Amino acid sequence: DREEREKKKKQINEWKQRKAEEQARERVREEQAEREKLRERQQWEAARQEKRVIAAEYRRQRQEAENRIREASQTVSSARRAMSVDTARVKQRNAEAVHRQLEALRQRQAEQAKGPSTPSTPSKFTGVPSRALSSAEAYVSRRRTQLAAEEQAAHTDSKYGPLPGNFAGSVDHRAIRATPAWRKGLG
Repeated sequence: DREEREKKKKQINEWKQRKAEEQARERVREEQAEREKLRERQQWEAARQEKRVIAAEYRRQRQEAENRIREASQTVSSARRAMSVDTARVKQRNAEAVHRQLEALRQRQAEQAKGPSTPSTPSKFTGVPSRALSSAEAYVSRRRTQLAAEEQAAHTDSKYGPLPGNFAGSVDHRAIRATPAWRKGLG
């Protein structure tokens, strides 16, 4: 019996020892699981913190961009205000220019109404007649005689009626230069 008790005791001790080893292994596994959970939680917290930092940086950049846009729009609006001041100045300048032009026009009309102006320098050769209009006067007198001759020729009729060369009211052909000698009688 003693051997059996010893054997049972030994079996109980072995069982207790196995149970203690099993519990120790279970504790180690639980501790490892806890450490793994803790490590995962820390990683998750770090990732979350990093996302918060990124989001805060994004919000800061967006705010800066909005501030720049706001400042630029204020600059543009001040430029528009300056432009409206410039527009008023340009309108005033244009009105003054129109007023000056009207004054100049009135002065010119008043001077023309006075009559022809006399030259400021007197003519040096008062006894010599001017030849400035002589060629024009000669042309006018030649043209008058020419027109009178044409008019007289138009009224002279032959026994066959009016002179040929005026068919259906056509005008006589006249060359710019003098008519050549061989063509004198051909009209």
